[in-house]
Amino acid sequence: MNETIKTQSVLTDITPNPINDEIYSQTDLSDLILSLETHGQLEPIVVNTSKVIISGHRRYFSMMQLGWTECDIRVSELDNDIVALIEFNRSRIKSVNDILNESRILERELKKEIGRGRTATQQRSGKKMDVIIEVSRKLGLGATKLKMIKSIANYEPSLLTQIDNDEMSVNKAYEIIKSKYINTTSVDDKEQFSRKLSKLLKEYQPSNDEIEVVMSKTYPYSVSNLPQGEEKRDDLLNHLINLKRLDEREIVQYRKYRELQSLSPSQKLVDELEQQLWSPTDINNKEQTIKEIENIRPVIELSNGE
Repeated sequence: MNETIKTQSVLTDITPNPINDEIYSQTDLSDLILSLETHGQLEPIVVNTSKVIISGHRRYFSMMQLGWTECDIRVSELDNDIVALIEFNRSRIKSVNDILNESRILERELKKEIGRGRTATQQRSGKKMDVIIEVSRKLGLGATKLKMIKSIANYEPSLLTQIDNDEMSVNKAYEIIKSKYINTTSVDDKEQFSRKLSKLLKEYQPSNDEIEVVMSKTYPYSVSNLPQGEEKRDDLLNHLINLKRLDEREIVQYRKYRELQSLSPSQKLVDELEQQLWSPTDINNKEQTIKEIENIRPVIELSNGE
């Protein structure tokens, strides 16, 4: 990361990073606004070379509320803006949902760099790197605790709210999950299972191939035997969790997005349509933006093919 000298910028020339809202829940800005009014800007906002914010979104929105026109910035050339954004927020007070969002996006970014696979490892600077360990390191969180939080989210996400409200600890919530969903087989049950399985094997004498076929169709063995099975299961669960968070308007947009993906339109058509999309001249000018929206005149055209 190469950083330039600290400089000043017109506030409207810098842009919030859309991934920030995808990761972090909104927080009260009143204390920060009071601090800015009393002491001024103590830390510059970190931006990339395109002036998109990497660190300092809360400061930016507080300054906008105060009506400031300029701010101190530090321009940084970064290897990965998203990873840097999360690392800059290491000391932020976060909800467990914030941590889950951070881990999900970090996993996605790290997998681009270190490849996929069941253990998701490869040589990097002479050392093997496991994704979950690397994610927890970047979050400043123990790998065991991160795995606990992910398990709670997968099995009973309602417990996350109780953790955020200090009604129970992560360890306590995980114990509940473990007793209800993970450790459900007693010692007696396991002994009984062993006896029954041995009896079945002696009675039917199946081949190894026949046993593998049965296991390949039985969860969780079916998942563990698939290439990247555990990862695909986690990706599916994360996807379903994200869908549950969408409101009706967002669900319609998502369905339309998936519909467009399935159509596979030509790039030329996509480029032509993008040129026709409206965007505000100045998103920070509320009155002007409202007038521009009111002046929009949608047109429906019938077309063949695409």
